Amino acid sequence: MKWMFALVAVMGLAVSGCQSGGEGGLPPERSTSTVSGYSVDAIIRNGTIKVYGLNSDATKGEFLGSTTTDENGYYELSLRSASLPVLIEVTGGTYIEEASGKVITLATGDVLRAITFYESGEPLSVMVTPLTNLAAGFVVYKVGQGVNLNNAIVESSTAISSYVGFDILDTVPRDVTNPINYGYSLDDGMRYGLFTAAISSWTKHAGEENLQSPHTIYTSIRLASIMYDDISSDGLLDGKKVTGDDQNQSIAGLSYGAVPLGPNVYRSEFANHMLTVVSDTNINKTGLVLTDLLSDAQAIANSGHRMFTDVPPQPIDKDAPRISQIDPEGQWYSGAINYEVKVSDFVGVAEVTFDIDGEVIGLASDPSAPSVPIITDQYGDGEHYIGVRARDFMGNEAYQKLLVNFNSTGPVINVTVPKITNQTDYELAGTWEGFGVALDYLSVQDNQAVINSDGTWSATVELAPGSNVIPIETMDELGNKTEIESVVDLDQTPPAATVIYSNATYSLGGGETFIESLKFASDEIYPLYISTDKVKLNGLSLNTAVMFENGIPNIEYQVADPVVKGVATEPNDIYLEVRYSRGGNLLTDWRPAQRTLYPGNSHYMVALAEETLSEDWHITTPQETHLIELKVSDDAGNFRLESFNFRAEVYPAASDDSVTVSEQWPDLTETSFAQRGSLYGQSGVRLVDYQYQNNSPFDQFIQITDNSLHYVESTVEKAIRKHNARIVTAFDSKVVPYDRLEFVYGGDPAIACEQYHHTIVHASPHPNQQGLFMVTCDPGDEWGQTSTLTYGDYQEIESENLSPAENTEWVAGEEHEIIANKWYHRSRSWYESEPGYPKNVISEFTESASFDTADIQVFDEAGNARTAVSGWYKVMAGERVNVVKYVDTPILPQYSDVGVADLESFASYNYKTYDKSVSWELDGSLAISVIHGNSFNMLASMPRLALSGESGSITHTIAR
Repeated sequence: MKWMFALVAVMGLAVSGCQSGGEGGLPPERSTSTVSGYSVDAIIRNGTIKVYGLNSDATKGEFLGSTTTDENGYYELSLRSASLPVLIEVTGGTYIEEASGKVITLATGDVLRAITFYESGEPLSVMVTPLTNLAAGFVVYKVGQGVNLNNAIVESSTAISSYVGFDILDTVPRDVTNPINYGYSLDDGMRYGLFTAAISSWTKHAGEENLQSPHTIYTSIRLASIMYDDISSDGLLDGKKVTGDDQNQSIAGLSYGAVPLGPNVYRSEFANHMLTVVSDTNINKTGLVLTDLLSDAQAIANSGHRMFTDVPPQPIDKDAPRISQIDPEGQWYSGAINYEVKVSDFVGVAEVTFDIDGEVIGLASDPSAPSVPIITDQYGDGEHYIGVRARDFMGNEAYQKLLVNFNSTGPVINVTVPKITNQTDYELAGTWEGFGVALDYLSVQDNQAVINSDGTWSATVELAPGSNVIPIETMDELGNKTEIESVVDLDQTPPAATVIYSNATYSLGGGETFIESLKFASDEIYPLYISTDKVKLNGLSLNTAVMFENGIPNIEYQVADPVVKGVATEPNDIYLEVRYSRGGNLLTDWRPAQRTLYPGNSHYMVALAEETLSEDWHITTPQETHLIELKVSDDAGNFRLESFNFRAEVYPAASDDSVTVSEQWPDLTETSFAQRGSLYGQSGVRLVDYQYQNNSPFDQFIQITDNSLHYVESTVEKAIRKHNARIVTAFDSKVVPYDRLEFVYGGDPAIACEQYHHTIVHASPHPNQQGLFMVTCDPGDEWGQTSTLTYGDYQEIESENLSPAENTEWVAGEEHEIIANKWYHRSRSWYESEPGYPKNVISEFTESASFDTADIQVFDEAGNARTAVSGWYKVMAGERVNVVKYVDTPILPQYSDVGVADLESFASYNYKTYDKSVSWELDGSLAISVIHGNSFNMLASMPRLALSGESGSITHTIAR
């Protein structure tokens, strides 16, 4: 179990590699190291290897490098990267199926993966095989369940390695078909090579079970993809694919055509085929034999790992050998013969014993091609039973009696043509053996047959509907006579295929769909709605519910042959074939349709999928007509033809999740306020980096549309010191008594003085006028002074010093006729500050500009620019491209009176301005149209899927 410790050690290295070092606290320069290994399913030649960093959610991260595998499947490339988990993928190239010798080209969507740890500066050797692909799927599941990525990698690799018994990442598989590996002991490299060869052997067997030529549809690389889906969906190798969440979960059975998958396919059947491979010298050139591998195969068959659920392991081979007759049942033999039978078994045949009528006559010298010598004249003429007992290496035993006829006294006649036909005049034919004596005659249905010198004969017979007993009689020149009967059935009624269930999704345009029978497609009013992730079965069980849940258009037929005159063909011998044309061109000639798992083998399913039609059936325009022809036939040669047409709108399997944002204009958030002006007037600013991931197994075309508008606004502060004041005006008046008051008065002078609030000082007759008095009054103090205030409006002044506005002297008022007191008035004006003034006042204004996106470019993972054709970029299957949005930034005025920032000490009565903030509002949206196809010529006709790349509104404010 050393491989378990090796994996843990690698994890430890990856973690320790994250530590920093170097002088001055700076990280050291990353070292270059080599990543190498072998890509095997079997040896994959000229495959494309790509290495990615792995994100914490087990999705592809940064593209790190790529290379190509050589003739030995070897790859090597140099990396310079930080220590991190890595994903290694192989696509394209070719390999040779070990079990059939067929050359397989990896199709679009065929991929093998490996996930491991890379330590910066350290060499890394890692294999990429179906088993590492399985472990990669396990990682995806575990991370989806919340397991830490590093732990998921270790746990997954350990689980798969424990299942097969060797380190799947580090062990180099040996090519067991290459004689150069002859003579090696059974080491881990041999075990690895025998396991991949066993997968080839099992898929060959599965193809034959589906009535297909070996490795035409059902290949090892296809099975690797199904196994990845199996384990990545639920963490189990249980032959089920789980989709959806806990609230809306769907479970679909997985199969290889009509062969269901499950825990014991991956255990006991794979183990069986390991033994099959090691026992087949046409495949195994290592010199190893079955007994060398038996304990390893048993360990795989008996694996109790929880990923196989609670399904108990099956014995490595619980089935007895299968015995079948090579010659037709009831064949006539005469003289010394070597009687041969066919015996097959998964683990190989250990021993075959023969008997005649219960009496043992010997062992087969070669159990893989068993035969026994028989001299027929030692037994009586007529029927005999040859018993065949076969035992495999696991001790399973089978016994079967096979009917033969011996004739030691006359010629032997055998019928070699089918004994069922639809021809009334039928040519019955066969062989004869006279054992050195010529035939005198041979009659069939009382008519002379044609006797040929090569030991064959023929005769035309007349058949009536139903079963016909045909008498055959011959006699040799010595008079020895032989009579036999042959039963020939005349069946002239073609079998029928009745639709049991059918459904398809049709497109109404604009994303609207409806579901109807697939036969409805022949009207060609509406095209089918096809998503590129639904163009292959990829191991889905041939079950109507599974087809419906997974959106695969299909028709299920039940075949039957009516009984006429007691003759009919059993459903198991009724065949449904499919022929497919597109646009008037035949793409796939008659190909057997696939039987469902319905009891009695009476049901066939025709699914619109690659396995039924052709590998590129989905490369089509909505205007193109597809023709499916169906032929149901029986062994008698009767057949019935049907057909239906359809059109299809094929949409790429993509969603908004296919578009992610990897980076946004870093300078925007890293620029200080002091450097804010550096963002103005820039050309070709890399605003947003999007990543578009083509997760479809097919090529796509994308077109980028951008109608976004961007804004920048600068908020500016304007400061000034203000002094508001108003004019205050006082109107003063006062009364001042004269020192002497003279007047003519006929009354009492004292009263006169008192009238004016004066004290009488002196009174005497007026010297000039008789009857008058002259009164002198003491004026006393000033009295009667009043002031009236008026106020002007507050006004701004540009000074802190307030001086009087205007003052006037006292001015005497007009004299009265009798002057007792003198009235004076004056006005006085001055400035009065508004409360709170002088003070510093600040205000704001804005400068703004809008601008469009300047350019959009597309780059591949290596940073090479892609060129658009008529506005469309091609994105290969599984490829990720970067879509970059560029802008040219406008220029705004920049204000830099820094004193505005300190209002406490600001003292200017002139306006000063200083930028307060610069706000950028950038539209991160992007519209992407996606088309499925492989040719630029098809773009104008193909339906488009509209996606949006949304980084949100990119807003950032730089403030002082």
